[in-house]
Amino acid sequence: MICYGIDIGTTTIRMIVSEVTFSSGRERIVSLLSKKPLCEYTPFNSTLSLNIPAVLQTIKAYVELEQFPPPDTGTILYTGEAQRSTNLSECTKILNSLWPNLLSAQLSPEVESRLAAYGAGAIEYSKLHPGVPIIHLDIGGGTTNLARIENGEIIDTACLDLGCRKWILDPSTLQVLHRGHSAEILEKELFPNLHPIQVFNLEIAKTITAHIADLLMKYCETVNVSHFPFVVVPWSRPTATNPKVIFFLSGGVADCPSIESATPFCFGDLGPLLLNSLKTKLHSENQQLLIAPSTGRATVLGISAHSFQLAGSSIYCSAGFRFPARNMRLIEENEFQISKMDQGISSLAIYVRSINEPSLKNIESRVKRLTAILSQLQFKSPFNIAFVLQKNIAQSFGYLFQKQLPAQVKIEFCVLDEITHPTKNIGLQLLDLSRDSETKRILVRILEFTRF
Repeated sequence: MICYGIDIGTTTIRMIVSEVTFSSGRERIVSLLSKKPLCEYTPFNSTLSLNIPAVLQTIKAYVELEQFPPPDTGTILYTGEAQRSTNLSECTKILNSLWPNLLSAQLSPEVESRLAAYGAGAIEYSKLHPGVPIIHLDIGGGTTNLARIENGEIIDTACLDLGCRKWILDPSTLQVLHRGHSAEILEKELFPNLHPIQVFNLEIAKTITAHIADLLMKYCETVNVSHFPFVVVPWSRPTATNPKVIFFLSGGVADCPSIESATPFCFGDLGPLLLNSLKTKLHSENQQLLIAPSTGRATVLGISAHSFQLAGSSIYCSAGFRFPARNMRLIEENEFQISKMDQGISSLAIYVRSINEPSLKNIESRVKRLTAILSQLQFKSPFNIAFVLQKNIAQSFGYLFQKQLPAQVKIEFCVLDEITHPTKNIGLQLLDLSRDSETKRILVRILEFTRF
């Protein structure tokens, strides 16, 4: 199976292509096909919308140049400032018209922090160095995603509205072409008599990047962060930084050349200077900084690793349920609260908690509770629901659900069993169902990233 992983971010579009094969029935093997991953600037019409024809051309040109076959699966994710684009749904629709097998979603900051830490290799490094605390910083154009890691486990995440492209400059004249909200705040604080700065110089840029580096380190090191500026998502458990901590850096800033080997403003932003300021800051504090081997590919490497499973053979489907079923939001049964339901959606997947003693009586009791909840909701018609179970009870569950469902509730559904669900839920989970052309089994893709 050919898998495309596409990350459309603040600064760049990145893409990884891999091949996924199954062995021993359900185990999967991922082989990277991209010899040179795509990395091109993200084209915007303005500060508010993506230039969709240019985005499409960038991705298509890469696929054609590398002669990749069409994808059997994959993911399009919007990260950083790109999530604020006013035409995301249109962009997704056009990409899906070319490659209908791709899942698409926007990442929450927490998920992006986890995904970047995995893709950068910080999790693997931590596993190889138990007892060494790590803070991973993924610094892009618009945001900085943070993760505290110990013994191969992410123990906390955060996100700051700080990045290297808060100012976009003309590389030749250093004229300010665009400044973000955080840039406005920093300018007023650092240069109250010059704001708004029309043209940069090296001294101004170094003052700004030194201050950003100082802010990043202060946020990582302080316990009292309740009034810290530029916080998108705070640490859930602020703790003082262990003096033996290793800082692990990825993102667009980590990809930048040193200012000794390139002009500081070669990208029209503050990336090279911010990298230099971070190195200087950490060196002055005797802190260790490691540059991730994957650097800017971190998020997109994580994207290409979403999970694949083959459902059990005992599937129950209502007459009107059709495959493939794409981009179904997956929620756990204990999270299925009526007040939180977006009743404008057209599909939903529910992971049914394990039934410890799957007798007919216990299965029927669970089914009655679910049908009672679903009967109170006003769904679009037709509405598709997938029930995902661990144990081999799809036939019994499906028969009883069909029997209990009131005639006035217009729902088409399928029940899949023998699906392993992640033990941790971090918020973004999408389900995709399709039939394998060779085995006729149901291929289940879950975009979840929680195993990292």
